[in-house]
Amino acid sequence: NTLGATYLVQVRQLPRGMSKWDEVVCATSPPSRCYHAAVAMGGEFCSHGGKRIGMTVFGGAGEGDILHDDLWTLELELEASKASAASCCLQSCSAACWQALPGQPGVGPSARSSHVLATWGDMNGAILHGGLGAEGVMADVWILGADGVW
Repeated sequence: NTLGATYLVQVRQLPRGMSKWDEVVCATSPPSRCYHAAVAMGGEFCSHGGKRIGMTVFGGAGEGDILHDDLWTLELELEASKASAASCCLQSCSAACWQALPGQPGVGPSARSSHVLATWGDMNGAILHGGLGAEGVMADVWILGADGVW
């Protein structure tokens, strides 16, 4: 049963055509959902030569036809590969953590599913468009800053 679980897959470091899935166990995680959107955002170099990046998830449909309007980020800590300092690989699943990003009531996109979310401005932000909301098909556009504010 994978309902409510988070998995990461590593492809680059394994022989061609193989992948490895690892379950990420965090103290907190977003509610189960489908038809959400996710985007890789940010990225800062760590003192040990690695890099910290995040995957931000917005919205989606939950159990019982619930539409979500929440924003979550999964922070990953990468370390430089021994073969090349320019490439990074996942340090371990223990270096990943979900965090809910606080929103301001009434500010930001309404709950929806089936929307598009893409990086904006050199991965320091994201742009969201459309989706399916409680009132039907949506055509609005929102920009999410690197600070998690719409």
